[in-house]
Amino acid sequence: MWHETPIEMTQLLKSIFRLDKAQAEREQFAYLHPKKSVEDRFNFQAHIFFDDALELNEDEKWQVNQFVRTLVNAMDDACCAVHQKYMKVHDPYKVVTPYGAQLLWEMPGGNLLYVHVKDKNKIRHRKRWSQVMYMYYLLGYQLLKESEGDILKKARERDVMNKDGVAELFSIDVQKKTKNTFVLALDGDTDFSPSSVRILLDKMNNDKVAAVEIRGRIHPIGSGPLVWYQMFEYAVGHWLQKSAEHVLGCVLCSPGCFSLFRASALMDNNIMRKYTTMPTEPGHFLQYDQGEDRWLCTLLLQQGYRVDYAAAADAYTYAPEGFNEFFNQRRRWTPSTLANIMDLLASSKVTVARNPNISFLYIIYQIAMMAGTVLGPGTVIMMIAGSIQSVFTLDLFICYGISILIPSVYIIICFTTPAKIQLIVAAVLSAAYSFIMMAVIAGTVITAYTVSPLHPSVIFSVLLFAMFALGGVLHWKELNCLPHCFMYFLCIPTGYLLLFIYSMCNLFNVSWGTREVPKRKTKKEMAAEAKALKAKEEEAKKKDGYFARLFFSSTYIKELKHLLDGIKPKLTSSNDAIVEQLKVINETIVRLAEQSGRSNTDMTKPEAASTEGTSTRETLDPLSSDSEEEDEEEDDDEPEAIDPYSGKHWVEDQELGKGPVMQLCKAEDEFWEKFIAKYLKPIDKDEQKEKQIKEGLIDLRNSICFAMIMVNSLWIAINFMFQWKEVLRVTVPYKDEKGNDQVLTFGVLGLLFIAFFTILILIQFLGMLLHRLETFFHLISMTNLRTDKSDSTKFSADTEQIMETLRNELEPVPDYDADEEEDERQERIRSVVQRGETMRDLARSRREGLAKSTKKPLSTTRNLNRDRELNAPRPPRRYQQFEGGLRNRFYTPAIKSVLSQIEVPREGGIRWDSGDDPIYSEIRDVMPGVMGREFARSVKRLKGRERDVRLGNGMRMNDAAFIPMPDPNEVQTTQF
Repeated sequence: MWHETPIEMTQLLKSIFRLDKAQAEREQFAYLHPKKSVEDRFNFQAHIFFDDALELNEDEKWQVNQFVRTLVNAMDDACCAVHQKYMKVHDPYKVVTPYGAQLLWEMPGGNLLYVHVKDKNKIRHRKRWSQVMYMYYLLGYQLLKESEGDILKKARERDVMNKDGVAELFSIDVQKKTKNTFVLALDGDTDFSPSSVRILLDKMNNDKVAAVEIRGRIHPIGSGPLVWYQMFEYAVGHWLQKSAEHVLGCVLCSPGCFSLFRASALMDNNIMRKYTTMPTEPGHFLQYDQGEDRWLCTLLLQQGYRVDYAAAADAYTYAPEGFNEFFNQRRRWTPSTLANIMDLLASSKVTVARNPNISFLYIIYQIAMMAGTVLGPGTVIMMIAGSIQSVFTLDLFICYGISILIPSVYIIICFTTPAKIQLIVAAVLSAAYSFIMMAVIAGTVITAYTVSPLHPSVIFSVLLFAMFALGGVLHWKELNCLPHCFMYFLCIPTGYLLLFIYSMCNLFNVSWGTREVPKRKTKKEMAAEAKALKAKEEEAKKKDGYFARLFFSSTYIKELKHLLDGIKPKLTSSNDAIVEQLKVINETIVRLAEQSGRSNTDMTKPEAASTEGTSTRETLDPLSSDSEEEDEEEDDDEPEAIDPYSGKHWVEDQELGKGPVMQLCKAEDEFWEKFIAKYLKPIDKDEQKEKQIKEGLIDLRNSICFAMIMVNSLWIAINFMFQWKEVLRVTVPYKDEKGNDQVLTFGVLGLLFIAFFTILILIQFLGMLLHRLETFFHLISMTNLRTDKSDSTKFSADTEQIMETLRNELEPVPDYDADEEEDERQERIRSVVQRGETMRDLARSRREGLAKSTKKPLSTTRNLNRDRELNAPRPPRRYQQFEGGLRNRFYTPAIKSVLSQIEVPREGGIRWDSGDDPIYSEIRDVMPGVMGREFARSVKRLKGRERDVRLGNGMRMNDAAFIPMPDPNEVQTTQF
């Protein structure tokens, strides 16, 4: 998250709260139906990483910026919207960390929400480094810490005392955990549902499939013509391109706004370790930092993993609505896309040998797509030239001259003017090109009417629109995207010509370009700017002519005019205000007179100038008592340096809530210190190095632009020569409607070009059909058919029935103390922050409580209970399978920690007792949070009413009104 709007933040928070609610409801369903297996039960925690989250206040002290405060204030609205009732989210618990701070919330379902507030003075900012941060933290610290506790317990049980045996246990346990641990990557404005997450997880269930990353279907939302264009662009890209990539090989890019990663793949040595590489060459800045999501997918593919596309998993994200924001976004994406595809093609031989999902045919397909992208600008220019000739019947030279002139002028503008001017010109040309595209439509119709409906250009256009229409029908929920096809067609020159030119010419600009806001300047920076402005004015005064030396210079006149303009509205104010304004005027006139007098000394004696200046000051400045020397000394004073970290820590700001401030546990604090020092230490600013990098990027820009211009120029020249000389023409005889013999003539080169793109589109269309069939089978496999109501495991219907019963039968009257709830919550969060408990530790205690309440023993891991002599020495290869990788780098300290604690009994988990009633306490131990407390109260009252009915009339009421409770003597089944 960075600079999102309140609506975008609320959208993301609502998605997280929905996931929390779904997880808690599954736990409630498991308690209410212990005989049934509940599918898709999961444990999760949410992490939001806030980049560049601090700013200086008026006192030159650090404070969280407005965006963090907006996120904190949006919690209540998001929670109330999800639960459809008023719910007050507690104030965040604040944890001081080496990189800034953590803000912790316990969501109503009992899951934790972390907001990591990053201080860019202590840790690197930008998206790629935030990804490195959370992957190493979640996988390199938390996951292995959980394994450390499990292995310590197992080593004591089996009397494993040596390093080889502990390492063997670590290898088995970590492989099991990483195989079933996933990271769902989101953007700060993503809106998704738990059902979409379930679809992504279901794609990971097949152990035979090496799928490690799944991307969902992204829907852009917003308003305006540019959003309409992007809606159809995204739709066609997913319908055709992504589906074809999924069927033919692998998807090349999984966006960071909604993607699921398998932990075992991310922990591979050649992925995460390389992902932390600093860019050293100009091309690295384009590939590493401009399109980090695509680069991560490239690393996964090169390492042999698979990236899939799940069309049924929908997510929504806000698209750029402004022209400048859209162009700057694509200015980042276009060079990074080309750089990553070129990297994949350059290593195609190794990739095909290592990745079983990629073949040489798929590489050929990508080469063809790359060629179409590179030749796209020249193709658009020739399309426009042909349409102008068809509509206006001009000479071929004139048509090509007009179509080439506009992009040529824009290229010169992009090389010689700043980005703001380039964007203004691009917007004007986009409007002009929309009218030209109307001529293209007219030219196609004229060709079909005057020449023949069987002309290749006409056939290609009809085939293209027919495939779009059929694709919309096959994706019937997205039919609303089809009307935007017309807008997409009008913007083809904008997207494939102007945008391509703008991206290539600004290739040296590696800034983010979107969501940027002005920052508050320090007093020192403002003083430096004022000093520079003053020096500039003095330099301008020296350049005044002879007339200005005799009277007032232009600079003095401007100052006086500005002062008088500011005084005009105030002339009707009180007498005191008028007096003050007259004093200011008097001081200004004296200063101007002195400066003018000093200027006249160039033509008079110095003594006379000195005397004249003194007398003038004494005459015109009777209200001033400060000497000129004191004024000069005051102007030269610089503000004192202030330590922005002195005083009270910014995390104690009351705008962040009144939650308690906690200290991080020693183990996690040491992890962050070492991790930041090795990978995420802020980069010191080096002007010389930055200058060299910029020069290298400019040289790279010049080389790439020259190559692109030459390739497209040759492509246009070849086509022009073939059309002008009318060589290699093909004639096809046919009969018109009246039966007359006609001849259709067209160039071979144009026919081959149309055939090339037709074949590509047909391949993508067939890939779409196969992918739709695969999606249908996937959804069918996830659907539970209710043949027997007693054996049903379908979650949604049963849960809705139970929850409806609870809502209808019970009054929403709380029977608990809010202070007691706060004490329990604080104890749970304290166990996580200060005692190092992890998500799995908390989930394990809940599982033990649930298994105890349902009288079922916990299932054990088969791999960890095999009869094996773990004390015997083992070859290093048995447990060093990931030598040099992320796992092995954290193995060594974890193994040492286990060996040091083998003889020391470990403290048990923290008990969360609440209430005196055994049923109430039993459920509260299993299901913490507001939803858990309300659920425990509801079940307690339902049981009491059911017991009263049974004792009162000896019969049971309708099952729809009461929940069947399990027999305590019967062994139950619970599946996690």
